[in-house]
Amino acid sequence: MSIRDILHDRNLRRQHDSGKQKDGYKYMLQFIAKRRKEIKDYDVQQEEIKLLNGIKMHVDSGWVLDRSTLTQLFTITGVDDISEEYQEAVRAEDIQLPARIVPILQFAYKVACNMGLPDLLPLDQVILPPADPLEV
Repeated sequence: MSIRDILHDRNLRRQHDSGKQKDGYKYMLQFIAKRRKEIKDYDVQQEEIKLLNGIKMHVDSGWVLDRSTLTQLFTITGVDDISEEYQEAVRAEDIQLPARIVPILQFAYKVACNMGLPDLLPLDQVILPPADPLEV
């Protein structure tokens, strides 16, 4: 196999992965719209908007989100801080969590799953969102 063939294969794989992540991004937009219709009092949180904007910049430019990039996006958007707050509450067996924590973590988990990195955000089985058959 020549170098040209190897580069061509890598390019095809990158395009395929980028396409799947674009589909995942579109699914997350649909998920937000659906959740907004189902839960009238729930507003889209700023962390969710920031996360989707960061993903949009990557997938529109053709880049593939890898583990380190999505981890950085979680840090920049504040999802890491929310995850730490949740983990501390679980360790302290604190039953009173702020109402916005669980939906944001569920959203971030769905984002990670739809970007092909389901093990990036460890969550307890208690708050895992139900899987949707339309997920990418």
